[in-house]
Amino acid sequence: MGSAAAYFLARSGQAGSITVIEPDPTYAAATTPQGAGGIRQQFSLPENIAMSGFSLDFYKSFARQVSDIPDVPDINFREQGYLLVVTENGEKILRHNQQLQSAMGARAELVDYAEIRRRFPSIQRNDIVLGCHTPDDGWIDPSAALWGFRRAATHLGVTHERAGVTAINTTDTAVTSARLDTGEVVEADFFINTAGPWAASVAGMTGAHLPVVPMCRVQHFWKCSRELEPLPLVTKTKAACSFALKGPVLPVDVPVLI
Repeated sequence: MGSAAAYFLARSGQAGSITVIEPDPTYAAATTPQGAGGIRQQFSLPENIAMSGFSLDFYKSFARQVSDIPDVPDINFREQGYLLVVTENGEKILRHNQQLQSAMGARAELVDYAEIRRRFPSIQRNDIVLGCHTPDDGWIDPSAALWGFRRAATHLGVTHERAGVTAINTTDTAVTSARLDTGEVVEADFFINTAGPWAASVAGMTGAHLPVVPMCRVQHFWKCSRELEPLPLVTKTKAACSFALKGPVLPVDVPVLI
């Protein structure tokens, strides 16, 4: 998030000097490289749908967007769509969300179980009553995107400082400086909290409360015993479980509460 925000600020030409404070420049403990890389428009809030629409257009044209910057990795965008499936209890919500997504310009199509089986014969669950298919969605290599943003931001003049924030100084209305674990105090006109799952800890240094809590998600990988048809990223909403076919390997993403 930090390098992405820095990239867009630097690209705008309207920012001054930009520094990303990063305690782990190897990103060994970062969440982004470990994610599934899914990009979907299937949300229930207009704000999320709008942001996803922007992200989808940007990632589809990522190579062109950074064509003036050397050594940016290929993010391998795969436009294979998203398919959210529900049982009877989730049908009403899925229909409501699809209407909102379509009204906001997303190509979201409701499909019954018979049509799901016709398009994707490998999906065999008799409790599925309805699905929502967004064929324009897909997924990327999240690690490549992270390093792409970082290299692009650096090329545009952004600096990255290896440090962690230990304290934040504020007035009644603004952050004025941040103290780092190196002992340095950084002053700036604007600060952006891009700590992801740890954003609440950073916000807490200002006295603010953010309802952001890290959740453990586990990806299991299976080698398929037979060839499957091209599948979208499939999510069963009530179970909060998803899978996508990546070559001969089937990664399944499951949330684990700890």
